[in-house]
Amino acid sequence: MLHDQASAKTLGMARIVVFGLAAVSRVFCPVWEISYIPDYYPVGIMQLLGAGLWVPLITHPVAMAIHVLTIGLLLVVAAGMGPYRLLAPLACIALTLCEGMVRVYVIVSHTHMVMLFSAYILCWFPAADALTLFRRRNPRSASPVMYRAPLVASSLVMCFTYMMTAAKRISYGGISIYLNDTILTATATRDAELGSAGGLGIWACESVFMASVLRFGFPLVTLLELLSPLCVFSKPFRWVWMAVIVPFHIGAGLFMGIWFTYNLALMPILIAGFDPFLRRNLRGKRNVHPGK
Repeated sequence: MLHDQASAKTLGMARIVVFGLAAVSRVFCPVWEISYIPDYYPVGIMQLLGAGLWVPLITHPVAMAIHVLTIGLLLVVAAGMGPYRLLAPLACIALTLCEGMVRVYVIVSHTHMVMLFSAYILCWFPAADALTLFRRRNPRSASPVMYRAPLVASSLVMCFTYMMTAAKRISYGGISIYLNDTILTATATRDAELGSAGGLGIWACESVFMASVLRFGFPLVTLLELLSPLCVFSKPFRWVWMAVIVPFHIGAGLFMGIWFTYNLALMPILIAGFDPFLRRNLRGKRNVHPGK
């Protein structure tokens, strides 16, 4: 089973990657830009806040402060500094607030979902028992299951996002979309929308070889997405899954301008199962607590 050899080192690496990526995502998505939107209407979590709360939040000074504070919290948690059990939930709440604030002008997709949900999972487990910036006093060794459970849960979250995406695709489009040139039409249309930034998508559709790859790969990707939860239980399947899904994401980025950068960055930790590698190569490193 995936993560059956997970340790504090593995969970510590997951903490660094998840919260580090979250901080990077905030850098490239400035929250204060919502103050320039003339008719701002809240979506998602922002709708749960009354107008008396969300109206002040979208002013330029407050939005800027939230942006900076969120990045700072995420970096501190990624480094494992301070009281982790207090700062990690605060960082997750701040990240959720930022995501909710910008979704009014940024497309809502599942590109950030795995990162966000994984952060919430990690904040309730001892993810700061190893690989922290400063050595902690009186480090304690938690039960092995406490290191494995959050990684398995995060992996299942990633798998279920792919499974549900494929299920929605089939429920909306049916089987017919795999029997015609729907994928070529979608690729060319999306590429044309990119304007001068595009070009590769239309080229791929005009290429006999690439068009055949797209036609064959479309149903194959959907099938593997539907079976994604098997990655947690079968090592051969997850390597086949990654061998198809990783090129799929790269192709979607090149041909359609849709990049799943954060998912690709999380796959080595959540899907590839590099737990033995981390155990072996981080042994004896600074701030790796004994017995982990």
